[in-house]
Amino acid sequence: MAYIFYIFVYVPFFVVAAVMLKRRRPQIKWSLILLGFVVWCLVPTWDLIRNYYVFKSYCEKDAGLHLYGKINKEEGILIDHIIQVSAEDYLNRYGFSFVEGIEQIKDVAKWEELKLKYPYKVTKKYFRNGDGDIVGDIVDKSSSRYIYDRRLKRDQVSDRYKINSKISSVYDNYEKKYIFEFIGYEWRGGWAINPKTLGSPTLSGHMAECPNKIEFRRDYLKESIK
Repeated sequence: MAYIFYIFVYVPFFVVAAVMLKRRRPQIKWSLILLGFVVWCLVPTWDLIRNYYVFKSYCEKDAGLHLYGKINKEEGILIDHIIQVSAEDYLNRYGFSFVEGIEQIKDVAKWEELKLKYPYKVTKKYFRNGDGDIVGDIVDKSSSRYIYDRRLKRDQVSDRYKINSKISSVYDNYEKKYIFEFIGYEWRGGWAINPKTLGSPTLSGHMAECPNKIEFRRDYLKESIK
């Protein structure tokens, strides 16, 4: 791992080399060796401070919730990769009149029955029938006004500064505008010291993120409903 190598191999190597050099050439000043040590230490770490500063500037600029309007729960909402159990949660907790989801059909026998083509996906509408039971019907076209991208989609903001964005949003398909966007950022370190070289699974691919974990757990969908 990078830190272990840096602390127990990289830095001690210079110290040993500097002591041996001083013994062979006593005329070399310790101040020059100290300067060399600073340069030696900065080789694998020089971009960490710069990258972290840029990461913090992104965080201060627009990380967090951006609420632009309110959701009318009577209009319905489309959510990718949803099953009936999840649909029941959205109908019960948020009070939507109906919820639609894009599902992938894994049963090969239904591919021909439904005349599906790759990637074998259908749009399913979940709602309460006259008896109050939640049912799901396959529909040709979505009638939901809102599109909810609930998964924090990762995009590379800057490979140079090792920064990714994580965005979740609700889009108003009628007025062609976002109802809300939740924006987060991940910092992946520098060229030498980063989660890959650290080898720690607890870092989940990044060394820092914003906003804090409490903000990531907030129910932004509920906050945006009228």
